Amino acid sequence: MLLELFGILSAIPIGYFLAWLAREELVVGRKWFQRLVILSLVLGGTFWAYGLREGLEIGCFLAILAFIAYHQSFNRRWTKSKI
Repeated sequence: MLLELFGILSAIPIGYFLAWLAREELVVGRKWFQRLVILSLVLGGTFWAYGLREGLEIGCFLAILAFIAYHQSFNRRWTKSKI
C-alpha cells in the first residue's frame, strides 16, 4: 500500500520535470493533455472496477503527469511564449 502511494506521488516531481523538458510543446499540446487526463482517469476507474489495481495506479500516474503539463501550459513564465 505504501509503495503504491509512493509510486503515484512520484508522478508530481516527474511531471514537473517532463513539463520543463517539453516547454516548447506545452501550449501546442494543451488540448491533448486535457484529453489524456480524462482518458487516463476513465481507464483507471475501469481497471479498478474489474479488480486490477495496477491499472488504477497507472491511470492515476498518467492523469497526474498530464494534469501538471496542462496546468503548466498556462504559465507564461514557464513556457516563455505568448498564449
